[in-house]
Amino acid sequence: MEEELAPLQGQRVLRLACIGSRGDPFVAPVRFVLDGAAICFPTPPDLPLVVHLQANRRVALEADAEGEVGSEGLMVQGLAQRVRGRGQRERLLEALAAKYPDWSPSEEDLLFQVVPVRLLDLDGRER
Repeated sequence: MEEELAPLQGQRVLRLACIGSRGDPFVAPVRFVLDGAAICFPTPPDLPLVVHLQANRRVALEADAEGEVGSEGLMVQGLAQRVRGRGQRERLLEALAAKYPDWSPSEEDLLFQVVPVRLLDLDGRER
């Protein structure tokens, strides 16, 4: 799975889609780093995204040539879960800070990881 996620390395932002706590669709841009076969992203704890992910862990992440409709791309479907281990959290925050030098995490930021279940091309074909 790590090899199939390699094209994401060049992306700065992914779009994360989930089901809102009231059943409505919700999409948010996220910063991210890859951690083996998982996609990890931070979020402030007071955003609606946190409530939505607690209500339903099923998500999709989308990457394409930024700003290009109909471009080659990748959709990752999976389950989101909180990163709770202190060592893993510190390692991921360091990786995020290296990738996004203009961003600085807050002590309160939560980290989530998405373990992919399916990879699809943007036309819906399974990879």
